[in-house]
This record gives sequence, C-alpha cells and structure tokens, in this order.
Amino acid sequence: MSIQRRRSTLLALLLVTLWLTGCSQPPGQPGAAAGTPPARPEGNTLVVGKPGDPKGLDPADVTDAESSQITANLFDTLLRFKSGSAEVEPSLATGWKASPDGKTWTLKLRQGVKFHDGTPFNAKAVVDNFERQYVPNHPLRYPGATFSYWSDVWGGRITRTEAVDEHTLRFTLKEPIAPFLSNLAMPFFGIASPAALKKSGRDAFKQPVGTGPFKFVEWLPGDRLVIEANQDYWDTRPPLDRITFKPIPENTSRQLQLERGAVQLITGLQLENHPELSKNPAVRVADQPGLNLGYLSFNTQKKPLDDPKVRQALCLAVNRQQIVDELYHGLAKVANSPVPPGIWGRKELPYEYNPEKARELLKEAGHEGLKLEISYMSVPRTYFPEPKVIAEVLQAQWGEVGIQVEVKSREWSSYLEALGQGEHQVGLSGWIADNGDPDNFLYTLFDSGNVDTKRGGSNVCMYTNEEVHGLLVKAQALTDQAERTRLYEKAQELIHQDAPCLPMVYVSQLAASHPELEGFELHPTGTLQLRKARWKSK
Repeated sequence: MSIQRRRSTLLALLLVTLWLTGCSQPPGQPGAAAGTPPARPEGNTLVVGKPGDPKGLDPADVTDAESSQITANLFDTLLRFKSGSAEVEPSLATGWKASPDGKTWTLKLRQGVKFHDGTPFNAKAVVDNFERQYVPNHPLRYPGATFSYWSDVWGGRITRTEAVDEHTLRFTLKEPIAPFLSNLAMPFFGIASPAALKKSGRDAFKQPVGTGPFKFVEWLPGDRLVIEANQDYWDTRPPLDRITFKPIPENTSRQLQLERGAVQLITGLQLENHPELSKNPAVRVADQPGLNLGYLSFNTQKKPLDDPKVRQALCLAVNRQQIVDELYHGLAKVANSPVPPGIWGRKELPYEYNPEKARELLKEAGHEGLKLEISYMSVPRTYFPEPKVIAEVLQAQWGEVGIQVEVKSREWSSYLEALGQGEHQVGLSGWIADNGDPDNFLYTLFDSGNVDTKRGGSNVCMYTNEEVHGLLVKAQALTDQAERTRLYEKAQELIHQDAPCLPMVYVSQLAASHPELEGFELHPTGTLQLRKARWKSK
C-alpha cells in the first residue's frame, strides 16, 4: 500500500473513530471562536478540571499523575525541585552532607514545622514515614499497601533511617546512590503525619495529612476533591483560599466547561483544539516541553512476544512519524530513545518504518497470521491524549503486515496494576520523569528488579537482561557523570536490540486556564504546582 493511500486509510479511521466517540469538534464550534473571559468564581477560589480521579491520596502508595498532581500540593518532600527545573533545593530539609564513601547521608531538618493536624514535624516522623515502606511489620503499614515507588527506586539499598536528634536525620545506604537527593524530591516521598496514619489505618489513602501548602477538606469520588490553604505554611501562605478538583473524563466537555467558566484550569488538553484555542482571548493556553515518554510495552514473558524477532517486527511495522504528524498537531516528536530530550545520558537509536522487513521477520519467526491484543487506558494521558485512537491506528498499521489485533480498554483505576502484573500482551504505556536523572527512566522501566507480577512493578515490559541489570546498577553507584553516561549508552543499545518496547512520542505538556489566573506551573516532572496560583489583581 502506498504512503498516500496508507495516510488516507489512517485519516478515514481517525475521522470515523472521533465521530463515534464524540472526541472531536470542528473549527467554529464552541471553544474555537474568539470570546470574552467568563466571570471569575466567587471568592478567592479555583476549580480544576482533570481527566480522572486520583487512585489515592497517600503519596507513598500511588504511581499515577492524577494522584501525584494532587498529593504534591498536600505534602512536602525533604527536598523539592526548583521551578521549571530538575535541580533540587531545600524543603523540609535545609541542608545535607554525604560521607566520603557516599554510603551515609546526614540531613538537617527545618524547625518549627507542623503537620496539618497540629502534630510536630521532626526526624522521628520522617523515620516512621520511610520505615513503614520497607519494614514489613511496621505499625503504620496498612493492609493492601504496595509502596511501589519505594521498591522500584530504593529496593533494599537503604538499610537504615535514623533520627540522630529531633532535627537531624541520617540515612545509611548499602551502596552509593548517585541520584539520591533527586529521588528524595519525588512527590511519592512526601512526608505524612504519623499520628494521622495511625488514626486512619487502612483509610490513610483517602484522609491525607501532610505539611504542604494546602490541607485536605473532602473527597467525593467521581464528583469533587477539595483542598484549602494551609494558613500556617512554613514557606508562604498560598494566595488561593480553596481549590476544587473535578474529574471530567471527556476531553471536549472539559474544554467547554473551561470556556463557560464552570472550571478555570484544565489539564489533559485536546491537542487538535490547541491551535484554535490558543487564539481565543477567553482562554490562556500553556505549553512547554515535558520530560515524558509514550511507549508500547511488549510483555516479553508472554508468547509470542517472548521472541525478539516478533517484537522487532512490531517496531518496524509502526509508522510513528505518520502518527505524530496526524494526531499530535505539532506538539510531539517521534521518540528515538527511552530517555527523553533534556536528560543527559540519552542515545538516539531509531527504529525505521519498514513493513516489508516486518513481514520477513514474522515469517522467519513462524508467526505469520499473528493475533495480538492491545490494552489502552480509559483516560487521556499527556503522552497519549487519545488512547483509543492510538490503539486503533496501531491496529490498522499492524493489520497491513498481516497481524490481527483486538483492542481492549481498561479503567484507569486498574490499568496500571494490570500492566504491572503482566496481564497484557501489548500495552499503551508512558512515563513522566520523577527527576532529571536517566536512572529514573532506564532503571525504573527496564531493570529486572522492577518486574513483579504479584505486586505490580514499573517494568511493565516484564523485561529481564542480566547485562542490562549490571550496567544500570553499576551506574547508580557512580558519581562520575561521564562514566555513568557510557554505561547508560551501552544499556540503551542492548535495550534497543532486544526491543522490549517501542518508544513512540515525546509530547509537550499542555494546560489551559482562565486568562486572569496566574502563578500555576506545569513542572517538567509532570506535577501541577498550585502553591503560587493566584487571581490577577484588578
């Protein structure tokens, strides 16, 4: 089939799919035409429209952006990322020092800070927070908690966390961890009130108590989640008094509610409406490069995807440039590495589009007439704003090389768990940087230690390669960036050869707001920072 004919087929598929799902609106419909800004909400408040509900509100026990974008405003971490950067700065810790061998870190903690429930923040509270994640019988470890990020980021490499005195904390490591400080700044290591954790027990995930700029008020799943300003915040009291988050799964509805003034900030902006929406004076659109990756995860432990030739054939049969050109409206780039631009240690290793070669590999592997299932998430993500459309485009492109594909949707609440436990064959997957270190992509997504079919691991490709594991673990223990880069480049070469995944896209981060709303930030790591959000003075 010619490129032009293939493009026509793809466009026809997209038009039919979008018409059926109601996910598209042509220029000139509400929201595309110029207008005047709607009235501000009553009082010093804000309503945020988001694609979905959080999975939970315990920062230590969530892995998704919908959850962490909220918990990042309720909980402080020991260190935090500077505005617009992956560089760290003081937060609950005011200073830190490593031992010469890199195996001991001593942190000085901020004094005079209190949790939202009035209990004091101190070194013992930090110890309780961290020990509950790696001590199996810890009294604050509630039933059902998985603490995935602790396992994926630290594993067994933190051997001890101790309170030297009330405001001095010491970590003892099994081995040096190069991105140690950056890891501590991840929102998943926010510090919760031990008293509140004890009181809430198994309900801690829906009754959050931190030290952050906002305090939790209420959560009615499917309807709203409300937070209010922490009047006693140690940094600067947030300008806004109250913020309400509303789950609005459908893209067009979310945009229309913004234009009508029902909400004043939305995430998960529909890419195809970006050009016209940017011209509308009733709306302000924010876009910036994001440290993110959208990729296809191949379950390498399920037949026939345990065969590298099959995985390589799947990679060769996807016209990623066509997908980017026709679905992302100039707001994405083809991904030629599992590490996004802006992070050091990245090596470009493109997969060519070659359907003829794909057919040859399938024939060599004895898998002509292959049948596969693609799983996709039910809510839009930064990297896959139209998951169903992407899945159906892949269905069409793989169909051109003789592969029969069934597409299957899963609810967001269970999607990540299902992929982490290896229930899929091919999954639409993505990662948004937790920090600016390549370890956060390569170790997290491809190390064999992060395969966990019971708990659900971050290596959703179920990929194991001992040489890759050795390179990634060695790189973690080094401080020489040039040597770490060499190791990461070698690891990327091996991963590319094994093809456990197909890197698809790097996508700009988008949000849209009332034009008089200022100060909110889409951080490169994907968090939504609202502690400085405010209404423009009249």
